[in-house]
Amino acid sequence: MLKPMLKKSKRKSPCPEAFQDFSGPFSNFVDCLPDSCFVIDREKIVVAWNREMERLTGVPRAAILGKGRYEYALPFYGQRRPILIDLLLEGQEEVAQRYRITKKTIDALEAETTTARLKGKNVFIWGRASLLRDPGGQVVGAIEIIRDVTDIKKVEAALKESEQRLGKQKAALEQKNVDLQDILEQVETEKRKIQENVMGNVQHVLLPMVKKIKLKNKSEKNLILLQQALEQMTSAFGRKLSCPGYGLTTREIEICHMIKSGLSGKEMAGLLGLSFNTIEMHRKNIRRKLGLSHQKINLTSFLQRL
Repeated sequence: MLKPMLKKSKRKSPCPEAFQDFSGPFSNFVDCLPDSCFVIDREKIVVAWNREMERLTGVPRAAILGKGRYEYALPFYGQRRPILIDLLLEGQEEVAQRYRITKKTIDALEAETTTARLKGKNVFIWGRASLLRDPGGQVVGAIEIIRDVTDIKKVEAALKESEQRLGKQKAALEQKNVDLQDILEQVETEKRKIQENVMGNVQHVLLPMVKKIKLKNKSEKNLILLQQALEQMTSAFGRKLSCPGYGLTTREIEICHMIKSGLSGKEMAGLLGLSFNTIEMHRKNIRRKLGLSHQKINLTSFLQRL
């Protein structure tokens, strides 16, 4: 329960002396504040209503100075009722329920409310009410600063909505990444299965057949090449040689395979039906395209490492 911070004076009506503490320099100071604010004395009589408060509410100070009976509540709530400044002075529980208190000290309260209206529009206002004391420490009144923070709250709400939307998009993207990773793993698994199937078929079906043919055929060079090609079916040798960066022709790739298998120039010429000079020309072109010209690098060893 909020306890009263100040006992209400028993004075029934204001007198001119009640305004003396709020005249002169203090009044000028309040008028120069950049925030909308007003001041009441202990009798809850409006003794200051600055220019920014006039702009905010549309109520000129001449129409409200010297008035009591919660006159200062009318521009915000359309009725005479206690507001934040009264909650500071009296600590009424029913008044506290109308605000969301954000800060509280012995002499000040900060709060927000969405129940206010200004110039016919619903607004979100922030207020800070502070007690005013004389040099002896006695409370002589209170001041309240009021800000229309409707636009700020709208921006905050929009930012919060954007954050929530981005959070959902991030979660969805993360889920897609997980799904994509699962797909890639499945692709890799299928790829391994295909490689295993190809290698199994080559090793257990094709190669045994080649070996049987070799036993019946004395000329084994073509069969050796076939066997080696089948054994290397799943390697990256052919794919690397056929990449655009090398620019090798189909015939040159074929000769590379023979060189890698250890065949001599004469053997290649005989198998391909070409002259020895033609084979040497192809060998020279292959070295040039592979960047081996004028280098002491054995072409056979290079292709085997490739």
